[in-house]
Amino acid sequence: MIWKIIELLILVVFVVINYLRLLPLLFYALMFAIFISFLDPEEGKGIFILIVELSVIKLIIDLVIKKILAALTRKRKKMKTVNLIKRELTRLNEEFSNILSHKVLKDDFSEVNEVMIKIDQQVDFMEKEKEVMDMLFSTPNNIKTAIDINKLDEISNSVENLRDVPEIERLYELIEKIKEKANKFTDFAKEAYEYINKMYFASRSGLAGEKRLNEELFLYRDVIKNLGSIRLEVENTTVESDSIIISENGVFCIEVKNYGDNSNSGKIVISKDGAWKRYNASGKEVPIHNVTAQIYRHIGIQQRFLNEELKKINAEDVPYVHFRPIVVIANDNIEIENNSDIPVLRISNVYHYILNYKAEEKLDKKYWDAIEKILVENNKGLKPYPVKHYTPQIVEAYEGLLSIANDFEKIYYSVLEVLH
Repeated sequence: MIWKIIELLILVVFVVINYLRLLPLLFYALMFAIFISFLDPEEGKGIFILIVELSVIKLIIDLVIKKILAALTRKRKKMKTVNLIKRELTRLNEEFSNILSHKVLKDDFSEVNEVMIKIDQQVDFMEKEKEVMDMLFSTPNNIKTAIDINKLDEISNSVENLRDVPEIERLYELIEKIKEKANKFTDFAKEAYEYINKMYFASRSGLAGEKRLNEELFLYRDVIKNLGSIRLEVENTTVESDSIIISENGVFCIEVKNYGDNSNSGKIVISKDGAWKRYNASGKEVPIHNVTAQIYRHIGIQQRFLNEELKKINAEDVPYVHFRPIVVIANDNIEIENNSDIPVLRISNVYHYILNYKAEEKLDKKYWDAIEKILVENNKGLKPYPVKHYTPQIVEAYEGLLSIANDFEKIYYSVLEVLH
C-alpha cells in the first residue's frame, strides 16, 4: 500500500514539474527511478517505465495539440485576412470599376490606323510622330508602360493561396490582365518606334536626295529643262518620275533611290538581265524590288502618252520623242556594281551623262515648251501613300495605363497593409 501512495505522489510531482518545464523528462525518470531503486529495485524499475510511457504520451499529445492549434490559428488568420481583403476590395469597388472600364484592357494592339500622306509631307509627319514617341519614352530602349510590374507580381504572389475566394480571384485575374496588356503595349510601342524611325529617316533621306539632284541640275538650267516630279494617270494606271529632264539628247526620266542613309555602306548589284540585289555592310542580302522593271514600265506609258499628245498639236512636224531611263543612287556610301544596260549613277554624274548621251537624233528646242506644257498640265501631283499612324493609339493606351496605375496604387497599398 505504501508503494502505491509513493507512486501516486511521484506521478503528481512529475506532472507538476513537467507542466512547469523545470527539467527534461528523461532526467525526471532517471532521478525518480534511482531514488526508488534504493527503496525497492523492482518498484523503481516499474516507476521508471511508467514515467517514460507518460512522457512519450504527453509528447505525442503536445505535438497533436500544437498541430491543431497551429491549424486553427492559420485558419483564423486566413479567414481574418480574407475578410479584411474582401472588405477592402468592396471599399475600393470604384477603383475596380474604373480599371475595368478602360478601353486599353480591350485593345489587343493588332491593328493600326493608316493615313494618306504625300511623299513631300512624310518627313514633317514622321518628325511629329517621332517627337511624340520621344516625349513619352525618351529612347526606344526606355519604353515604359506606367505600370509597376513588380507591384502587380507582389500582390499576385501574396494572394495566390487565397484564390478560392471569388473576390480575391477577381483581383488576381485583374492583375494578370493588366500585366498582359502592359506587356502587349510595350511590344506595340517598340514596333511603333521602329516603324516611325525607319520611315522618318527613309523619307528624310529620299527628300534630301531629290533636293540634291534638283540643286545639281539647276546649275545647268541654261542647257536643260528640269520639270521635277511628274505623275501621270494614263491607261487606268499611275506612273511617276522623280524628275523629268528635257535636253537636246532627248527626254530623261529619273528615278532617285536612297538605300540606307549616308552613314551606312553596302553594295548594289544589278545583273545583265536587270535584276537588283542589295547587300548591307556585313554582306547580308537585303530585300529590294525590281527597279529596272518599274522604270521601263513607267517610261513606256509616259512616252506613248506624250507622243500621242504631241501629234494632236502638229501631226506631221513633231518627231517621235524617246524617253531615256536613269536611276540615281543618292547615297554616296553605297558601292554600285552595274552589269545591265540601264544607267545607274551618282547625283554628280547625271548632267554629264545627259550631256554626253549619243542620241541618234537631236531634240530641237522648239519642241521643248510643247513637251513641258503637256507633261506639266497633265501632272496630277504627288500621290498620297498609306502611312501607319501609331501615336494617337500609343498616347491613348499610355494614358489609360497611367490611369490604371493610379487606381491600382490604392488597391496595392490597401491589400498590402492587410497582408502584412
